[in-house]
Amino acid sequence: MMITLRKLPLAVAVAAGVMSAQAMAVDFHGYARSGIGWTGSGGEQQCFQVTGAQSKYRLGNECETYAELKLGQEVWKEGDKSFYFDTNVAYSVNQQNDWESTDPAFREANVQG
Repeated sequence: MMITLRKLPLAVAVAAGVMSAQAMAVDFHGYARSGIGWTGSGGEQQCFQVTGAQSKYRLGNECETYAELKLGQEVWKEGDKSFYFDTNVAYSVNQQNDWESTDPAFREANVQG
């Protein structure tokens, strides 16, 4: 009985800590585009840029795969004051082979208060 009574305060403390922990949701946003194309004679997909356009891409004219993954979470809140932290990681693949390595880029880290 003595051993059980010694463990009781520890068990109560652990249970109180588990019940008081809040599940914090992580916000996810993302963007991705990928071009896939071929010709009847087996050639590569051709991307083109319209004369005068600032970039060559429009929906349906992408030669590579590009994606952005954004994660954010409110990390502190007290009353009507809070801090929100979010990040943006992007990567791009040229799609010239069956398998290619990528170089992800840590594009943004923001804190809003």
